[in-house]
Amino acid sequence: MKTINVQLDDVIMVDGKQITELNIRKPTVRDLKMSQSAGSELDRSLKLIGDLAGLAPDQVDRLSLTDLDKVNQEMVTANFIPSAQTQPSR
Repeated sequence: MKTINVQLDDVIMVDGKQITELNIRKPTVRDLKMSQSAGSELDRSLKLIGDLAGLAPDQVDRLSLTDLDKVNQEMVTANFIPSAQTQPSR
């Protein structure tokens, strides 16, 4: 399965190790379905990113907002997820 590496601007600590990049795999339908169990749209997005990067929810919460935006942009660029402009309204 295709993966992308996203360099973080702000290091996060995971299990006592400094993480400077995230390796994110391409999502599957199952990943999307599993993320739907989270509450808000933000929670669903964070769950999906955590699952794809192998991070626990509290570890995803350590990402800076600029790094979260960077991850989202890289996922759109890699055609892992649709851009917000092309997502159908619900």
